[in-house]
Amino acid sequence: MKNLESNFTSIYKVKNFHIYSIMVIILFVPIFILVGEKNILLFHFIMEFFVILMCCSITMMVINTKDISKNSSFNFLGICFGIICVFELSHVIFYEGMNIIPYDTSDISYLFSVFESYIRSFAIMVFLMSYYRKLEVKSVIYIFLLIPLIMLTTIFLGVLPTSYIKGYGFTQFKSFNEIIIIAILAINILILHLKAYEINRDTRWYIGLATLFAIFSKVFQAFYINKYGISPILTYIFKFISVFLVYRIVVKNTLQKPLALLNTILLQKNEELEDTIEKLNLQNEALKKMQEELTIKERTYTNLIENLPLAVILRNDTTILFANNNAVTLFRAKNKEDMIGRDIYDIVHPDYAHIVKREVEESKKGHLLIDSEEKVIGLDGKSIDVEISALPIYDNNEGIFMVVFRDITVKKLSEAMRRELKEAKENERLRTEFFANLSHEFRTPINVIYSSCQLMDMYINKGSIENIDKYNKIIKQNCYRILRLTNNLIDTTLINEGFYKVNWYRGNIVSVVEDIVISVSSYIEDHGIEIIFDTEVEEKQMIFDPEIIERIILNLLSNAIKYKNKEKGIIEVTIKDKESFVEIYIKDNGKGIPLEKQKSVFERFTRVDSSLNRLEEGSGLGLYIVKSLVKLHKGNILLNSNENEGAEFIINLPVIDAKEEIGSDKVIDARSIDEKIKIEFSDIYE
Repeated sequence: MKNLESNFTSIYKVKNFHIYSIMVIILFVPIFILVGEKNILLFHFIMEFFVILMCCSITMMVINTKDISKNSSFNFLGICFGIICVFELSHVIFYEGMNIIPYDTSDISYLFSVFESYIRSFAIMVFLMSYYRKLEVKSVIYIFLLIPLIMLTTIFLGVLPTSYIKGYGFTQFKSFNEIIIIAILAINILILHLKAYEINRDTRWYIGLATLFAIFSKVFQAFYINKYGISPILTYIFKFISVFLVYRIVVKNTLQKPLALLNTILLQKNEELEDTIEKLNLQNEALKKMQEELTIKERTYTNLIENLPLAVILRNDTTILFANNNAVTLFRAKNKEDMIGRDIYDIVHPDYAHIVKREVEESKKGHLLIDSEEKVIGLDGKSIDVEISALPIYDNNEGIFMVVFRDITVKKLSEAMRRELKEAKENERLRTEFFANLSHEFRTPINVIYSSCQLMDMYINKGSIENIDKYNKIIKQNCYRILRLTNNLIDTTLINEGFYKVNWYRGNIVSVVEDIVISVSSYIEDHGIEIIFDTEVEEKQMIFDPEIIERIILNLLSNAIKYKNKEKGIIEVTIKDKESFVEIYIKDNGKGIPLEKQKSVFERFTRVDSSLNRLEEGSGLGLYIVKSLVKLHKGNILLNSNENEGAEFIINLPVIDAKEEIGSDKVIDARSIDEKIKIEFSDIYE
């Protein structure tokens, strides 16, 4: 604001304004006096014309600048001078000598002049009292309009005394009114003096002089009787000067000051605009340079992408927007146009569509995709193993994503070959270990049998037969061991080839398991182990193969005996009925199975201890056959074990519907349960 005020002061010259006002007065007053001395009627008309013109101008200026005027008092003053203009015009119309009205209207004309003076005096008074205060102009005007309405009513109703008598002149009533008006004007001078600190200097001087000249005008008008002479001339000249001074101060406050301020603002805005244009020109030049740099970078990046040894595509949501030459080659397209515009899912392998859909949603959130191994489909329909990386690129707030493909077909083939080689080496190792173990398993009982035969021959030759039974038992046990090993090898082959036959039978599985436990209890107790059998139900009818169940139970009990601790062993066999399936628990407190061996104990040729100098015998086929036989019953087997804390095997056998699964054949092994026990426990030595 200080800059604006200083600019305004520099543009608007106060002294020039005063000089122009004085020059107008000096120029026009002598002319008016000269005209008045020659023709008083013309002089009266000219003076009233200028007064009416100035009053009308004041009103028009105020009306047109009311929105930008900061002082509502000038708005009020402008409206009041509009009313004064109407009274002045009425005074001229009814003036004697104008001959506009066909009858004598001299008295009415002078009444209009008197009331105009009242209105002008009171208007100046209200203006001074409300200067720079929030004035409700409309409310004040409505109240102020009552005065002219009352005046007009009194004029046309003829209730006022006569002011002018033709042939006689002015009456005392007119002089009385002029004195009252002079008193009001004097009060205005007093108000102006009291409020001098509130009113700016120019307004104070101009309004003060205007009021002073109005007093001079009324003094000469109050004391002249004849309307011809110097008194009426001075009356109208002072009136003209008074109205002219009001006009000038209104011009300055409502027109010149806002216009000068507006001009200053426009000049300032123009300077700001020129600065802005200059900045825009600089920015435009910078943008051109940036555009050129971007064009160069775009060309560089395009060449870089084109020459990358990887396939690259750009896509928006799911549409391919760009593909480099390597992408065309990878997807076996004819050209780039054959790739551009395609849906991304056109090149996605159906097995990976759900993965790509998830990756697309993640990429919208700004997540990066790094080296994801997937399969894509070339345009020739063949699948391709690729490694995919994707990152977002934002262009005009539109999500653009760069997807990089690396063909890993050769890598996949190499990995497959490495896996196959590793598996082949592992199979070869297992096969070698198995045959070494198998040769050991066969050679040991054969050596024992051969040694026993030699000892028996020696005792027979000596004629002694007391140890024949002992060595006969040894020969039988090792024959059972060879038989067991042979059966396991044959059964493993049958299971692998899918030729192992299950002979289904409806019966009570609880009694079958219980009979097996009872049959082996004495043998187990002879080895210093306590066996405990427990069941939730006494009977559970279902479809199963009794011989397979016997073999499963005996195999697991055999392992529990072989791997017992030196302390007293305990074997628990428990049956639980789960309605739709049966659970058989075989738990011991033996050596247990190490955690790292638990995943492989059910595989072929696997032993916890595979060394040839092991304490426990076995081929490593037992648990594999157990698991396979359980699967033939559509069940499964689980292992819970900690090393040196024993092992627990849990067999789950579903209750199979007899109508669908039971067969017509029933195979009954002629061998007794005792013989089966001897075969299964043949690799357990005293």
